[in-house]
Amino acid sequence: ASHVLILPKSLVDSGQTGPMPDEIRAVYANLEESRLPASLSPADDDFPQGFSDFKAVISFPVLSSDVFLGAILFFFQDFKAFKSDEIEDYIQAINQIGLILAKAESVNMLETHVRDRTRDYQSANEALKQEIQEREKISQDLEENQEMYLALFEKSTDPVFILDLEGKHINVNQKAADLLGYTREELVELKRADIVIEEEWGQSSIVLEGLLDGQEFPPFERTFRHKDGRGIPMEINVAVIQNSEGEAQFIQSVARDISARNERENRIELQFKRLNSLRKIDRMVSTNLDLYLTLDILVR
Repeated sequence: ASHVLILPKSLVDSGQTGPMPDEIRAVYANLEESRLPASLSPADDDFPQGFSDFKAVISFPVLSSDVFLGAILFFFQDFKAFKSDEIEDYIQAINQIGLILAKAESVNMLETHVRDRTRDYQSANEALKQEIQEREKISQDLEENQEMYLALFEKSTDPVFILDLEGKHINVNQKAADLLGYTREELVELKRADIVIEEEWGQSSIVLEGLLDGQEFPPFERTFRHKDGRGIPMEINVAVIQNSEGEAQFIQSVARDISARNERENRIELQFKRLNSLRKIDRMVSTNLDLYLTLDILVR
């Protein structure tokens, strides 16, 4: 043969052979379907164009374990009648080529698989790096938030109590310990009922149950019991602190001593009472009522 055209299936399927004449593509398709050798001459309608200098073409499928691996076309410049023993020789030679192509195809498939897996690993590695960076950023943000919260917790001018969901203290700031006369270690060992006067235990339980049911409460008043037994009027702001899954984690209670405020309110109320008494006296005097009655009202 003066010219040989080898068409591996992998290259044809991937388009790496470049554009092929329709006649060559037709010969290739026939070989893939029939799996049998075929011969052509210029007199045949399907003789490949562009090969008019050749007088004969014989084409063979390349097989390995009955798997089609491609095609080989032999072009002859002189007219040639192919004998059966010649065709058999071609077939044996092509079978050897088939084995080579099969090995090459296996290697190519392996290389493709390795490239695909490498690309998958690289993508997974990049995704893992990004996830690690995001987790590190979240961890850093959480650490900064915790430090900020701890600073606010410790330096707050108001007593702050952290309780578990059963009402037991988990942590308290120094302001809370100073207010009630305990050390922080002593106060953490106490439950909310230990620092609230007994008359208000029921109200405290109602608030706790409501918080765990998702209710929100405006600021309310409660009377705390000092270590020495005296009562301290307090205004309470309470809230449930949730974790990242939205589950209740603990209860934060911020208290404010309202003793001074209550004293001011009591003084104002007393002044109003005295003013009302003076107004009553003025009205009685102006209507000439009995002086003894007037003095009685004044004394009261």
